[in-house]
Amino acid sequence: MPYPTPSSSFLSRLPLALGALAVAATLAGCAITLPDSKIPQTAEAQAAVPPPPGDVLATAQRLSQSNPIREAQTYRGVIPCADCTGQRVTLTLLPDWTWRMRRTYFGTRDGKDQTFISTGRWERSLDNLRQIRVIGDRNDTATYEVTQNSALRLVDQDGEPARSALNYSLTQQFDSDLITEPFAMRGV
Repeated sequence: MPYPTPSSSFLSRLPLALGALAVAATLAGCAITLPDSKIPQTAEAQAAVPPPPGDVLATAQRLSQSNPIREAQTYRGVIPCADCTGQRVTLTLLPDWTWRMRRTYFGTRDGKDQTFISTGRWERSLDNLRQIRVIGDRNDTATYEVTQNSALRLVDQDGEPARSALNYSLTQQFDSDLITEPFAMRGV
C-alpha cells in the first residue's frame, strides 16, 4: 500500500512548525534554576545581584497590572482657582500613556481669559487602580480618581478627595478632544 502524500497546505505550514519546535527546544535549554527557598542566602550572595532600577520595576508592575485605554478619553469641568473665578479644564488621556490638557483661567484680575496647553505622561497608581497620576513636562503631577459615574476627581497627595464643598471633578465626554492647537513645549 503506498504512503499518502501530504497536502499542499500541510507542506506550506511545515517550515513554521519546524521553526516553532526549534525555538521551543532552544528555550528549554535556557532554563534558569532557582535557589532552594530552604537554603538561606548569605549577605554576600544577596549583594551580588543589584535590584532592578526603580523606573524599570515601576514600568513592569504598571504594565503587568493594567492595560492602557483603547481609545482617547476626554474629561472636562470647571474647578476652583486660587486667584481667579475658575479654571475650565479639558484633560485627554491617550492610549500611548500620554495626556494633553487645555486649562483656561477665567475671571482673572486683568479680565482676560488665559489659556495654557500642557502635555505629559500618565500612569495608574500601583496602590489603587482607580487612581491615575498625570506627570507634566516639568514634572508637575496631579492625581485623579475615577468615580462611579466615570468622572475624574482630583485627589490630594494621600489619594484622598479634597475636603471642600467646591467641585474638583472632570466629567467624561462622549467625544474625544485631542487638543491639537499649537503650544510651546518646555524641556527638562
